[in-house]
This record gives sequence, C-alpha cells and structure tokens, in this order.
Amino acid sequence: MMYQIDQYNSGSTKFNNENSTTINLKGIMVGNGCTNWTYDTTPAMLNMTYWHALYNTELHDNMTQAQCDYSLVAFDNGASLSSECMAYLNEFDSLTSNIFMYNIFKPVYPDEMLKAE
Repeated sequence: MMYQIDQYNSGSTKFNNENSTTINLKGIMVGNGCTNWTYDTTPAMLNMTYWHALYNTELHDNMTQAQCDYSLVAFDNGASLSSECMAYLNEFDSLTSNIFMYNIFKPVYPDEMLKAE
C-alpha cells in the first residue's frame, strides 16, 4: 500500500490522470506487523525465544532435525504437523507458558491479577 501511494504521489502514469490529487501522507501506523505467515508467526516466535535462551538447545535441535514447519499452525491448529513435531511444539508451549510473548521481560501474573488491572 505504501509503495502504491509513493508511486501515485511521484506522478507515475500508472496511477495519475488529469483529475488526480496528491495524497498528503504524513505517516503510517502498523497495527499487526505480520506480513508473511511463513516467517512472521510461530516460526519467528520460535527463533526469537531460542535466541533469547527461553528454551533449550536440545529442543531447538530436535525441531530442526525433524524439519518441523510451524508456519501453518495458526490456520490448522497443528493438523499439518507430524506427531513428533506437535510433541515438540507442546513441549515448547509448556516451557514458555509463563512468558508474555509481546514483552518477554514483563512478568506474567495470575489471571486474577490481570482482571484487577
């Protein structure tokens, strides 16, 4: 989208005609930064958490050796995974269940405390 606005504003003949008006774009805000489900979802989380030492090398190596592709987990709840890869993902989930993935440095409180905030 940004690329198209830039082309439009720069006078690209693909977009402009005699009645066109320049779009006065001053900035952009991204709500959900996911642009590619193959890289930006579960696979990215697994890499980020591994490189922050939030789970062990053995589990990471097992996932890599089994060639687990977690890119579709958000869509099919793991139906496309082998039982081995699903077991590794379940182990990962249990190891990281007390980590707030949007801010790994923030402590996670019990549900009762979250409701009080």
